[in-house]
Amino acid sequence: MQPLRSRDEAAQGSWSAVVARNCFRRLNVPGAAMYFTVLNEARILMARRKVNGEERSDTVSGTSSLPKLSNTENLIAGGASRAAIGFLMMPATVIKVRYESDLYSYKSMSQAFSSILRAEGIRGLWAGFGATAMRDAPLAGLYVLFYEQSKTQLGELKSKSAHFDLNTPTIHMISGMLAGFLSTTITHPFDMLKTRMQLKPADYRNVVQAARKVFFEEGMVGFLDGIIVRTVRKSIHSAISWTVYEEVVRYMKNNQ
Repeated sequence: MQPLRSRDEAAQGSWSAVVARNCFRRLNVPGAAMYFTVLNEARILMARRKVNGEERSDTVSGTSSLPKLSNTENLIAGGASRAAIGFLMMPATVIKVRYESDLYSYKSMSQAFSSILRAEGIRGLWAGFGATAMRDAPLAGLYVLFYEQSKTQLGELKSKSAHFDLNTPTIHMISGMLAGFLSTTITHPFDMLKTRMQLKPADYRNVVQAARKVFFEEGMVGFLDGIIVRTVRKSIHSAISWTVYEEVVRYMKNNQ
């Protein structure tokens, strides 16, 4: 009977892991919703600011449902919004990374949570936030900058060439994929450092020490660990999510 009980326990453990992974995946939905909400409000506030006592009139571009901002404003709006939401979502991210890692033997999310609190205190729930902010803020800021620039360039090309006939959603899709690839590639080293700091906080204590450790032990190539998978995934995800976001905003504006 013992083997049977072991199989049952293994099945229950597998089922618990599936449930936990699904819960963590669903956390991405409110996280993304919160980010787009904060970003949208930040962009609207920036677009409405007064310049020399007058409201800005160039609030919406031709290929966009979103306010038109300068490159610096896009960089700030995207970076600040992502950093704020990242701070709020950090505990869930740390628990997710630890729970799914082979380095820990947590049997449940609650066990992971309590173990982190006992071993590291409340600060343990924000392990790696410095590296995360250094990755996410520039990533989001650069993404918005590249995305808006790409939309502008493609929109101008469309208006000047009769042979370049792309509809607006297609422009959004191409811009999203290009922006996702560029911004992810530039900021990938910080993502790699963040992951290692969350998985092995004893070995990777802070951003500077972690970067030195990777450089001396693995060389510059160590900072590119996992870059291919991440850039492909991020590019596709960004293209889809931002195209949907733009179309939702456009629909809501047209039906107000």
